[in-house]
Amino acid sequence: MAASSCANRVETQIQFPPAADIKVVQEPKYPLEALTDPAAEAKWWDDVLLWGRDHKNKVARVCKWAKD
Repeated sequence: MAASSCANRVETQIQFPPAADIKVVQEPKYPLEALTDPAAEAKWWDDVLLWGRDHKNKVARVCKWAKD
């Protein structure tokens, strides 16, 4: 997509963040077996931690894109 600039009449390209960065990924669901199995609950916590870190990085990239 091209857009005209009012200041210098030069067309600039509008780029959007990568699709992977704006795609919503659901939080890992709490497994029923985690109610009785500590190992299953520990794995779920690990999954939630990794999910959160991934989303933190996505937000950082989108914010950088918006600032640039």
